[in-house]
Amino acid sequence: MATETLILHSDLNCYYASVEMNEHPELRGKKVAVCGSTENRHGIVLTANYPAKRSGVKTGMANWQAKQACTDLIMVDPHYDLYLRYSKIVRSIYKRYADCIEPFGMDENWISIPCCKSIDQDGLKLAEDIRKTVREETGLTVSIGVSFSKTFAKDILVEADRFDDPLDKDQINALLFWFRDKLLSKYPLVVGEMISIDFMNKTIEYFTTDKEKQRDWINSCLPENKEDSVSKYILEGTHYTDYGDTTNGQFLLTLCYNVSFEYCLFKGAFLSFAKSDESPEDLKQAERLLEMYGAQDNVQDIEFRIMGYDGRFNSVYTIKSFFSLLLFEMAHIIDEGVNIVKCKNCGQYFVPLKRSDTRYCNYPSPENPEKTCKEIGAQKAWANKEKTDDTTREYRKVYMRYKMTVKRHPDNQEAQQKLDRLTDGIKEWRQKLDAGEAGTADFMRWLEEF
Repeated sequence: MATETLILHSDLNCYYASVEMNEHPELRGKKVAVCGSTENRHGIVLTANYPAKRSGVKTGMANWQAKQACTDLIMVDPHYDLYLRYSKIVRSIYKRYADCIEPFGMDENWISIPCCKSIDQDGLKLAEDIRKTVREETGLTVSIGVSFSKTFAKDILVEADRFDDPLDKDQINALLFWFRDKLLSKYPLVVGEMISIDFMNKTIEYFTTDKEKQRDWINSCLPENKEDSVSKYILEGTHYTDYGDTTNGQFLLTLCYNVSFEYCLFKGAFLSFAKSDESPEDLKQAERLLEMYGAQDNVQDIEFRIMGYDGRFNSVYTIKSFFSLLLFEMAHIIDEGVNIVKCKNCGQYFVPLKRSDTRYCNYPSPENPEKTCKEIGAQKAWANKEKTDDTTREYRKVYMRYKMTVKRHPDNQEAQQKLDRLTDGIKEWRQKLDAGEAGTADFMRWLEEF
């Protein structure tokens, strides 16, 4: 197989835990999990090593649940500066082999290698060389998937057993449950469940009809144009050139195309709507697409009932597919004029719960899951203000002086009282400065009292 570019997907194994064991050899062979702070309400397992995983510890599990599943679990606080340092070292190793490195978090990378002629001869040997070098120079182990496309290297489905076996109902059922577990290990609960339900519903629809209707169903899933980007994306890197139901793999890829195409249509409508403040035409495009789907009952797997409880009638919706859930939410967002904001930190869209001019979401930040984007944004805003604002910079100097004094000498009551007076007084002074009731010189004179 000839191509111009080989894609390697690297994933450092149990990354945070591996770094901790590397720094503390006494942890090796023991059940270790890197966990967030319970006190700061981030008390979940961030990473666990293999012995801990075999005892039932899972990423995302609450700390108390992890301890319940594995009583001899050793919980370690995260050290992100250390993880970032190791990540840079590993990435520098990758750069010896390729100029094009695309990071995907601290522990994952896409490595694009030009002019490789075959996976067997070039890719696997290269992957083994990289694995060996990383192990020798850092003490970490890395898994590397080899492919000629990102799709093949990352796609969950093609990792399935019996992928190329003739289509078999029992095997497909087993594969779909395996697929669900994989999804839930990589994506949030709602996303993983809804995607797996979509696959399962479409599979049930196929296997509960006769041969003629099965053929019609497959034809309805086929792309109108084989060259469309979604179709090419799904098939690229596999040995299949078309969709159908000859093998387990071909059937799963057909399902994947069907679900992905629906998602891409929705995403286009959503992005148009999200940008509608910039262009009224974007809003019209989003509404036209939703109107088109609103007129097609066959894509709306939604049941509606009226139920009486708590002394009143309530509307109850049962949503049975991923696309229907997206469509349902999007329709309500448009009808109710909900404000959608793009987070300035992570770049994801979110709905502000309070102020409509909020710039940061309240979800874990990509660079530090221990903190939300909102918290990271506040730190960035403060740092920028500190660089340009004399009052903020001077206040920060005084504040840190007393903060460190109290930390080093907890019994120093005078320092603690001044720190309390400083933190209480700054609120009033900020209001005065913002309202123009006091100037910078007045504020500086107040700081001199400390």
